Amino acid sequence: LPLTGYDLLIAQSIVANDKPPESPMLRRYEDGRDYNKRPCYNLQELERQMQHATEERVRRLKGLCLDVPEPDIYIEPLGYDQPLGVTKSQKSTSLDAPDTPARSLMAMAQEFLSSESKYKVLLLMGDPGSGKTVFVRHLERELWSEYTGSNAPIPILINLQEFSNSGTDLLGQVLKSKCFHPEHIQHLRRSKRQFILICDGYDEAQVQGNIYNQNRFNRDGQWMVKLIIACRSDKIGRDSDGRFQPEVDDRYSFKKLDQFQKAATASFTLRQIEDYVKEYVAKQLQVAVRQSSAGTQEIVQRHSSKVLPSTEGNRHSVWSEAEYMNTLREIPNLMELVKNPYILSFILDHLPTIAGSTQDVARSRVSFDVLYKYIFDHWMGVGKQRLHGKTLSSSEQQALGRLTEYGFRPTCMDYLKGLAVEIFKKQGGDPVVEYSHLRHRTTDSWKTRFFGPDPDSKLLQESVPLIRSGNYYRFVHPSLLQYLYSLAIFDPNSSDDEDPETDDFGTGGQSSGGFDSDDSRGGGLGMPSRSNTSAAFERGPTPSQGKASQPAQAAEKVQASEKGRALEEGHMLGVTNIAKRSMAVQFLADRVQKSQFFKEQLVETVRESRYNKTTDHTLAANAMTILVRSGMRFNSADLRDIKIKGANLTGGEFDSADLRNSDLRDVTFDKCWLRQVDFMGAQLEGAQFGEKPLDLPDVPTTSAYSFDGTLYAVGFTNGSITVFDAVDWIPIHTHQESKKSITALAFSPKGDLLSFGNRIGLLKSWNFAKKTFSAPFGEHDDCVNNLVYCPHGNRIATA
Repeated sequence: LPLTGYDLLIAQSIVANDKPPESPMLRRYEDGRDYNKRPCYNLQELERQMQHATEERVRRLKGLCLDVPEPDIYIEPLGYDQPLGVTKSQKSTSLDAPDTPARSLMAMAQEFLSSESKYKVLLLMGDPGSGKTVFVRHLERELWSEYTGSNAPIPILINLQEFSNSGTDLLGQVLKSKCFHPEHIQHLRRSKRQFILICDGYDEAQVQGNIYNQNRFNRDGQWMVKLIIACRSDKIGRDSDGRFQPEVDDRYSFKKLDQFQKAATASFTLRQIEDYVKEYVAKQLQVAVRQSSAGTQEIVQRHSSKVLPSTEGNRHSVWSEAEYMNTLREIPNLMELVKNPYILSFILDHLPTIAGSTQDVARSRVSFDVLYKYIFDHWMGVGKQRLHGKTLSSSEQQALGRLTEYGFRPTCMDYLKGLAVEIFKKQGGDPVVEYSHLRHRTTDSWKTRFFGPDPDSKLLQESVPLIRSGNYYRFVHPSLLQYLYSLAIFDPNSSDDEDPETDDFGTGGQSSGGFDSDDSRGGGLGMPSRSNTSAAFERGPTPSQGKASQPAQAAEKVQASEKGRALEEGHMLGVTNIAKRSMAVQFLADRVQKSQFFKEQLVETVRESRYNKTTDHTLAANAMTILVRSGMRFNSADLRDIKIKGANLTGGEFDSADLRNSDLRDVTFDKCWLRQVDFMGAQLEGAQFGEKPLDLPDVPTTSAYSFDGTLYAVGFTNGSITVFDAVDWIPIHTHQESKKSITALAFSPKGDLLSFGNRIGLLKSWNFAKKTFSAPFGEHDDCVNNLVYCPHGNRIATA
């Protein structure tokens, strides 16, 4: 806005690094107090002019704030009310598991700011990337839009990193930085004008002390303020409420708790993810239309069918909303991961690139390694920028210099992989680590090494996707931990895992070294193609054949040296059983399909288990689990004497395999192909073969699930009906209607009624909880083949 008169003088003096000029109003006011001079204005007129000038300055500040562009995409966030006192220390999650349901974060902020609210301080917590900064910026904009002038509260958003001394007249410093003259500032303070002070960047600024109490807000002669502080939840200690609670005159009074409120941002829901993707695609289309030489109508027509094709000199690869959502759903655990708004925005930006240049999205294969490598690289890059823009102590500056000198990303990855290994070693893969320096510094040295007060460790913690809640540390998502552990087992980009035949881990890489694909089985996202049985399991002498075992062992070792060496005892793969760590198994299975060297290492490990005299067979069990997940077939394979206790062989193909004398205790055979398998002499204690068949009274004719999936009803040829608990599969209700077979079943939307029809056209409803029946519905001349309830449950359609 153009400046004139006194405002222009103030701006010129600020540019010249000089103090603002003396105020003409102040000079006239002082002249008015001199009885020897004729006053130019009376006090009321001076006050009116000062109020008008100050309000004009506030209106200009409003214009500047509203001129700041809004973010391209804004999705209304949800939040939780947090209890006061000790920070909630849930082991399974951070702040995202409260006892109260999530609700609109904007509504919570408006309630805090209402005139009826007794609260003075709102602490807004959230995990890294949960959208705190985006929300507080939107909140300031909304408050300015509703600003009516005069006595309305003035919203001010500040970044605490820009003010080194936040404990001394913070609001005065902020107003001065926004070109408010000292007279205007004093007038605002003197008139007890209400302010809404929104502080962002609390964690980066390393604020010492209590901002509210140090600035003496809402005391006589001080600023009248409602304070909102946004901070990462991992920077809030177990008993940190005292850093934010307002003080009252009686410091021992518990009334100060009545003025302090806490809230936490919630993860995105599925609906919010869909809304974000919809707006994202709309923005991408707008960009494509502006950049394309083709017309708008042609662009939209192309987009409605597939990805926009390349044009001369430009490439506009814009995915549709359905393509994004389908890909997010098809990649295991990715939908959970993108509940973090920051990760969602990053994934959407890079997903087309990661999926490859193919224009048929449905047939492209997203590499897990490439996807997670993108996530870690981007997160650490942002973390490095945060550290360089943060106020650091001298020891932390030296530590940052060392990290930069040795390579920031490699050092971070070494830190993370080491932490993942220790978590699997010491905690069996439990993703949440409890650490208190005073309690664990001597008893748990590994925790101190990663979470202690050492400046190197502190900087690394802030640069990687770790979250702290009180004394508990966890990764942003458990799949990140499993990815890191899989890298410690076999890193395709590490020179330590030498594999001359492995392909470069680019997008859409093909399996190497004898991985024959089977188009009818596998392919696509999450479904590995099947490979032929390895020659390592051809039939031959085994230890169970007595004297022949020694020559056989020597021959197999010669064969192993020609292919790949078995993993030795003490290898990272043998730290703990990973059968239930599905993502770690999936990461390693993908690498088996790309690395013939790694595949042969696992094959030799399983084969060498025949001669393993130890009681711990975790290494071979994990190797077998990975090989089966990768799609390797074991039809007609010689698997005698192998020791794979606790392996997960779900979906494996073992038709005609020889498993005699093998240790198969606690092995999962769910959905396995086991025709003509020889289990003679095998140890099968605790083995699981999948679903247990139900003991049914007769031949079933029809069945139906309840709407919530908790009940399962089956009708039989003898006219009986049985309702099962769909969790334990225990029959809980039975009914015999007639001798005519039941042909149709349907639960009401509420789940309290079960309607059924039979072969002669009878249609009735059964309230199995009250054990009552309705009168027959209508007249059906023939068999009731099907029936369905309307969504409200007040009508039934039959066929």
